[in-house]
Amino acid sequence: MRRLELSLVLVMLAACASTGGTTPQPAKPAAVYQLSETGKRDLNLAQGYLGMGQLDKASEWANKALASDPKSADVRVLVGMIAARNGDTKKAGAEFDRALKLAPNNGAILNAHASWICELGQTEQAEEEFSLALQDPNYTRPFQALANAGKCALGS
Repeated sequence: MRRLELSLVLVMLAACASTGGTTPQPAKPAAVYQLSETGKRDLNLAQGYLGMGQLDKASEWANKALASDPKSADVRVLVGMIAARNGDTKKAGAEFDRALKLAPNNGAILNAHASWICELGQTEQAEEEFSLALQDPNYTRPFQALANAGKCALGS
């Protein structure tokens, strides 16, 4: 029954988004940290290597991005994702927490964290974070949060 309820909520949220309905907005958008050119390059390389499953190379470039831009939530969340893929739950949690502190209303950060905690079995908190991700007016890929929320609800 819980999955059916979540599915209905997700359909209603999608309908609100597509019909111009209103959804509550985060209280105040966090300041956006601007990555240095070096940080952008290193982050992009790390993301590419992560996408290819080359975790050692992804970690190498993510650490370089972290050295140049330690206050970037995007870099922190990527370091967390790599740690999670490497099975280092403690490091992943610490990096996700840092990312959320740096950008608490960022839809992409919330979506990534929610996906990870869903994998850990924390589905109720994940549902809340997916909903918060959808409230970010600057989140350009809300369909990712919807798809991940659906996967989480189905337990896959």
